[in-house]
Amino acid sequence: MNVLNTNIMSFYHPTKVVFLDDNQAFLDAVALELYEQENLLMFTNPDSAMEQCKNSNESIFQFTAMEKENNNLDLNGNSITTTFNMVNMIYEPSRFNNVAVLVVDYSMPKINGIEFCKQLRDRNIYKILLTAEADSDIAINAFNDGIIDKFILKTHANLFEQLKIYINELTNKYFINFSRDSLNYGGGSLKSLLNNDSFKDLFNKIIKQNAAIEYYLIDRLGSFLFLTRDGKPTWLLISDQDKINSQVDLLKDYSFPDELIKKIKEKENILFLFSENEYKEDLVEWKKYIFESQKLDDNYNFSIVVGNLTNSIDWDKVVSYQ
Repeated sequence: MNVLNTNIMSFYHPTKVVFLDDNQAFLDAVALELYEQENLLMFTNPDSAMEQCKNSNESIFQFTAMEKENNNLDLNGNSITTTFNMVNMIYEPSRFNNVAVLVVDYSMPKINGIEFCKQLRDRNIYKILLTAEADSDIAINAFNDGIIDKFILKTHANLFEQLKIYINELTNKYFINFSRDSLNYGGGSLKSLLNNDSFKDLFNKIIKQNAAIEYYLIDRLGSFLFLTRDGKPTWLLISDQDKINSQVDLLKDYSFPDELIKKIKEKENILFLFSENEYKEDLVEWKKYIFESQKLDDNYNFSIVVGNLTNSIDWDKVVSYQ
């Protein structure tokens, strides 16, 4: 489980990695060597492993679609608040039990690993096959046929280190797969931001300093909500010149205080309205959604806010990992 990686996706949360091997001693060795990964589930029984894999609640990924939560437009016809629906995943306890990666032995008495993987072709689970050297040709064919995603010899000199690398790589692919639609909706500017080295450094700094283990993209500009193990929120709020111009025009039309408008215009502050609920509040209440900002680069400025920034999220119903 590694929330820090080179790819920033539209969301990330802890998932499960299933190991299936009829050799309990081998599974014990895996648990010992991969002790830092607390999301491992070990099985010697194929039926139990299959049940765990098929119980993954993939229906929660309906939340990865983009959803405009309001029809409120500024003077230029731009949506004032546009929120990703995926933030609703934070109410779903099943997200932590979804299986992202399966590691299965090829040679088992009841069923071989390839046949086991074939039964999961309709599931969004990435598969690693453990095999003996004598069966390497079979593993290669299974890889070429798309039945498995990786294979590794049990006699590999650095077996456990290689497993860590593969598990991390395939877990990333799991989230990249489900992030594709929302990132495409955000357009080229969003993708460019997520690949910006300054943004990556800032993003990973927030994760480290706040001990975040999950995150969710909340708008098309690149703002994120981060959560700790016990569900404490940190927000990375992003603004660009287009958003500033739209907000300044809107605030002038509403006779917002000139001093506050000036700070937003000069990128000293960010106004962040999470949803339509905030938009509908009395104008005087908008002041509590104004935060000091810093420059990221020539195109973006940002603000980091810790705590329950909005009442539009029912914090009592947020399901935390711990």
